[in-house]
Amino acid sequence: MENKLVEHMLAFGDIVLKRRNENNEEYQITVIEEILHHFEEEQYTFLIKGNEIIINQVKEGIQKDELRSGNFFVSFMDEEITTKVVDALIPLDELENWASRNIYPPNYGDKVADQIKGDVLLHKYRYIDYLITETDKELDQYRDTDELKYYELIKKITLLKQASIRLSNIIEYSPIKGIYRDRRR
Repeated sequence: MENKLVEHMLAFGDIVLKRRNENNEEYQITVIEEILHHFEEEQYTFLIKGNEIIINQVKEGIQKDELRSGNFFVSFMDEEITTKVVDALIPLDELENWASRNIYPPNYGDKVADQIKGDVLLHKYRYIDYLITETDKELDQYRDTDELKYYELIKKITLLKQASIRLSNIIEYSPIKGIYRDRRR
């Protein structure tokens, strides 16, 4: 999911999304800003080094009032980063002439706002699961040595699981089945 969010930043970074705040007031935000805000809000630690390099370059660009999306990274000196960017900018469905077979795949650019919102929520859900797993590993260290720390970790896991359940309801994701529920019911 981390890769997917970075790919969205590279492919659709400068697209302006319309969102609403808690007071139902409309505001505008770019895809880059929305995803960066998500990463900062979660104090996210990147699992993939290449993604961290891209995010740091984007942040540096924002500080210099430069928009650094996909094309900026095409001439980047790191081959791994350049390959990742090119893959994000050229989706696989564009490599085939689907129209010649009367198959018309969706144009993802038309649904960017919904896609970003859904992917950010799904990333939060999976990141919470990651935090639960990491906290659970830490739990064994304190079982017999530090009772207070042990119960603090249990409380943390409980709160994370509650957040996970709320998020699964929002995104209509079934953690047991591992699939999205049918929204047409």
